[in-house]
Amino acid sequence: HDGFMPTLGGNVLHLEAARHPLIDPKKVVPNTYTLDASTRMCIISGPNTGGKTVSLKIIGLFTLMAYCGIPLLAKKANIPFYDAVFADIGDESSIQSSLSTFSAHIFHIASILNEATAQSLVLLDELGSGTDPDEGESLAIAILHAFHQQGCTLVATTHYNRIKSIAYEYRDWE
Repeated sequence: HDGFMPTLGGNVLHLEAARHPLIDPKKVVPNTYTLDASTRMCIISGPNTGGKTVSLKIIGLFTLMAYCGIPLLAKKANIPFYDAVFADIGDESSIQSSLSTFSAHIFHIASILNEATAQSLVLLDELGSGTDPDEGESLAIAILHAFHQQGCTLVATTHYNRIKSIAYEYRDWE
């Protein structure tokens, strides 16, 4: 399978030519991801073709696989030691708990904000979705700002145009 045993430690997450293990090897598109001390947040955007969430899942899955000593489907990899990996991926609405899709996401993200540290990896899929687009976009920006202040490593997917452009402004938020 052309697996690679990653290097563990340091402050750089690097996955070179990473391939999701559940996608047909003849169809998978390898991607490279790098997050370091100066680039702790990554915003992934694009059309509805599944690539954004697959990228998000590769980063989380490969981090956990590396901690378990499982070779990664990548040409090269380095994974920092995170104190925790948090994810808000998918729809966790619940009729029994009276939670809409939006409420479930907000509840889960609030829990992550309370527990995440500067040494955590946070993965957020379709940030701010499930509500009015203007309100969701504004809330997503506030959530990104809160995680930025915590100093954690964050990867988020989005369709919102303002979030795509605000990613370039984080340097000014220091």
